[in-house]
Amino acid sequence: MSTGENIQFLRKREGFTQESFAEQMGVSRQTISKWESDSCFPEMEKLLQMCEMFRCNLDDLVRGNVQADVAEDTAGYDAHMNLFAKQITTGVVLVLIGVTAMLLTYGLSHLDMLAGLLFFPFLIAGVAFLVTGGMQHEHYTNKHPQIVPFYTEEEQDAFHKKFIAMIVTGISLVLVGVVCIIGAGLIVGEEYLDTNDFAASLAASLLMVFVTAGTGFLVYGGIQKSKYDIEEYNQENSPITEEEEAPKNRITGAICACIMVIATLIFLMTGFLQNAWHINWVVYVAGALLCAVVNIIGNAIEKSKKKSKTE
Repeated sequence: MSTGENIQFLRKREGFTQESFAEQMGVSRQTISKWESDSCFPEMEKLLQMCEMFRCNLDDLVRGNVQADVAEDTAGYDAHMNLFAKQITTGVVLVLIGVTAMLLTYGLSHLDMLAGLLFFPFLIAGVAFLVTGGMQHEHYTNKHPQIVPFYTEEEQDAFHKKFIAMIVTGISLVLVGVVCIIGAGLIVGEEYLDTNDFAASLAASLLMVFVTAGTGFLVYGGIQKSKYDIEEYNQENSPITEEEEAPKNRITGAICACIMVIATLIFLMTGFLQNAWHINWVVYVAGALLCAVVNIIGNAIEKSKKKSKTE
């Protein structure tokens, strides 16, 4: 690639238009156009300014092929994030499939133990995918805490269209499931669903089928979107001291411990007092979700503090 082609690629990668890049460099838009078309050559001062702005060295900018170098250096990130998205999505979907199978089995047999036994293989497989994906992602972020942005503006725009389609599809599937439940109630009557366990389980299972499919689209689309936000990835994985990390871990750990203790008390009380062993397991799912929310809020607070310190 020529110097002009390198400049054009790096400018587009950073999301600059010729006008905005010209303002950054203190030149006119026509000058940027001449540089990129190799009609004229930038001064040394401008070349050094671009090297600092684009985080590259002078030799690569003037004589190298920055597009090939970037793709080679960061290909591991794209492959890792794709695998991570598949693992997490598979884990979530397997757990939801287990819930669907359990509801249907309970409606057919009225056997709590059989329904529970059918659920746990899916739960174990789903948790295995979630834990494996989480541990691999943690290992990767520890090894590569900072990634040089490499997705072009065209790539990001192309994915944004796919992201909109995935989110719309996911939400639509969930709503279709809700409509099916409402439609079933109107067709056979809500009283019939309340008194007929098989019909109620069948309706709930149908809802879960659509919820499972919709959730798969939403989870996969969300992780894929985060993949393209490399700046956010770098902020989340910027090194912090043990003194900064310890208070956050203590607070979030204490809160999550309280949540799970409360969930266990609810599980035991509803089980022994109301014999709700076939459904009271959901308190652990709710507890896990609350713990995830606590960690997300804690991370957001830490990032906000970190950002304020840097400013």
